[in-house]
Amino acid sequence: MIKNQMKIMTFDFEQNATLLMQGIHPDPHSYLGVNQGAIYLHRPGHNHTSILLGLKEVSACKTSHDGIFKVELNDKNLLPTYKVKFDSWEIDPYCFGPSFEKEEAELFQSGKHFQLYDFLGSHQLELNGQIGYRFLVWAPNAKGVSLALERHDFDPYLFPMRNNPEFGIWEIFIPGLKESSCYKYAIFSKENTFQLKADPFANYAQMRPEFGSVTYNINHVWKDANWIKKREEYKVKTSPLNVYEVHLGSWQRDNGSFLNYQKIGAKLASYCKKMRYTHVELLPITEHPLDESWGYQVTGYFAPTSRFGTPQDFQEMIEILHENQIGVILDFVPGHFPMDLFSLAQFDGSYLYEHEDKRLRFHPEWNTLIFDYGKSQVRNFLIASALFWIEKMHVDGLRIDAVYSMLYLDYARKKEEWIPNRFGGRENLDAIAFLQELNQVIHHKHSGVITIAEDCSTHPGITTLVEEKGLGFDLKWNMGWSHDTLRFFVKKETHRFEGFKDITHAICYYYSENHLSILSHDEVGNHLHHLITRMPGSDFEKFANMRLLLSFQMCHPGKKGTFMGIEFAHVDSWNCVGELSWELLENKTHYQFQTFVSDLNEFYLNSPSLFQKDFEKDGFVVLESIGNSKITYSYLRIATDHQLICIHNFSSKPIFEHQIQHNFDGKPSICLNSDSKKYGGKDYPCNFTVKSGLFLLDLPPLSTIMVDFSKGT
Repeated sequence: MIKNQMKIMTFDFEQNATLLMQGIHPDPHSYLGVNQGAIYLHRPGHNHTSILLGLKEVSACKTSHDGIFKVELNDKNLLPTYKVKFDSWEIDPYCFGPSFEKEEAELFQSGKHFQLYDFLGSHQLELNGQIGYRFLVWAPNAKGVSLALERHDFDPYLFPMRNNPEFGIWEIFIPGLKESSCYKYAIFSKENTFQLKADPFANYAQMRPEFGSVTYNINHVWKDANWIKKREEYKVKTSPLNVYEVHLGSWQRDNGSFLNYQKIGAKLASYCKKMRYTHVELLPITEHPLDESWGYQVTGYFAPTSRFGTPQDFQEMIEILHENQIGVILDFVPGHFPMDLFSLAQFDGSYLYEHEDKRLRFHPEWNTLIFDYGKSQVRNFLIASALFWIEKMHVDGLRIDAVYSMLYLDYARKKEEWIPNRFGGRENLDAIAFLQELNQVIHHKHSGVITIAEDCSTHPGITTLVEEKGLGFDLKWNMGWSHDTLRFFVKKETHRFEGFKDITHAICYYYSENHLSILSHDEVGNHLHHLITRMPGSDFEKFANMRLLLSFQMCHPGKKGTFMGIEFAHVDSWNCVGELSWELLENKTHYQFQTFVSDLNEFYLNSPSLFQKDFEKDGFVVLESIGNSKITYSYLRIATDHQLICIHNFSSKPIFEHQIQHNFDGKPSICLNSDSKKYGGKDYPCNFTVKSGLFLLDLPPLSTIMVDFSKGT
């Protein structure tokens, strides 16, 4: 039975009708439905309609206003259950009163509603005995908002929504609406024009190029409790972390078409287990309209892209990966958003999510818009989005994109294009406060979840605790390491001597942050040649250099990350709308290289020296080499009960009796040789001798040798 809600008119019917027809009525429920002994209906563009009172169909009378009808009630105290004739009989949405608690809206207004994804947006619920979907949208500066349903041809006038002016939240409840119903919001601006918008809180969207939102119930019954429990005990600083960075749309395809999330999950889990990666990192799978943006132009912060299936499919992909002991890190983009008018841009006719001042609003590097981090509701939107992926989708970490662009007001701007902060400095104080709160909330609510900053700035304290005036990230991408290292590796051998500082420089600043050494999509995207083609020398030397590069990365302090394709020496530039050239693995050399990477990853997992003291200075000791060509690099990696000597020969020539001063106990054992024939090398002899205070070793060309003294007797 629908609750009786007699309404008291606050202004005349003429004014009500005019506002309604213009789409800008602030409270259509006060006029439509049962009102002063009659039922008022709104059917724009129609000449007749009727209602169903019990089993009796009653024709509605047209009023003097087009599309507005009236049915007189004989018993003015009785509010019957009635239906309206649309395409079929539907219970009138204007029978229902306000449906949300003021306390929730107040939490949002203060920026502290961290389960905001369960409040705003579309959600199935029961009101007055009727099951349907409630729609709530934040649009405080809109003159009117309507729900436009696909089943009614997205009519922007048919279902005007009620505004709560205290919070700027518009609402409507549509009884009987089913899951998978497509909808948009018609947002009317002060000029009485409207723009159809996607729901910022939608969990599912139409396949691009369409942009409608789709009602969906996030109700997965998770079976990964053991994984989550283990994750809560995970200590990233002292544990192995080897990330496989993946763009789902171009990793593998099915005859040119996208794979479903579940199929991708099964294939990824099998592959990562074979290759011995600990985590996958997904380039943004939040909904986005343009494939070529790689996912970084986000229009749906609470929706996995429909390219690969439903939210349920995405959840099952995560579950498959967890079942196979593979963690999932998601690229998260709170630094900017696209200018597409169907999305967040000028959402309610004003600069709502973005800053009003263009010098703070516009991102000149990417031609995008910047969130206004000074608004509590905008901060809440972004933090709730991050928590949505952790709590509803069970991801294990977030890599925050382009942190460097968020930290400084003058980033990518000319002098006249930015304004200083309140202290006269260039730091974006609101963005910094947002990042601190984001990390604090995540780590407080979810022990073991990792946050990673993509940052190439010199801003201090990226991985320092917020309580110690840092930003609070667990890890920072070591982009300086990747740039310096690749700058060295692409040099011809005749120039490597003079560029040797590129190899050793990273350790000079390394301990200022908790770093992750990364060879990312940025190194092979944007028409850059893939790494194997940029290595100098013959084909054999190119592969030797690649084995040397990846083993140098593995030996160097810091957690690890590589982009898909690097692990089997992909040749062509990365094409985000194609797929990797997996047929290369039919070539023996590429297959041997992949085998090397798999064995290297396995060795890493079983070698505490390579991860236990990544962020402690006594975990890395440079060893003095005597009489070498200054094109080798030798150092010690140390764990509590384990130690390794890592020796790299960056020359294309063997070095005989390479001398390292040492005072180790025990007999040395070579535990990894990148020049092994198994990996496509030549098995140059690695003869060694131990003399008083010296360790002498023959080094193959372009190779990494790892020596274990701790296993010797």
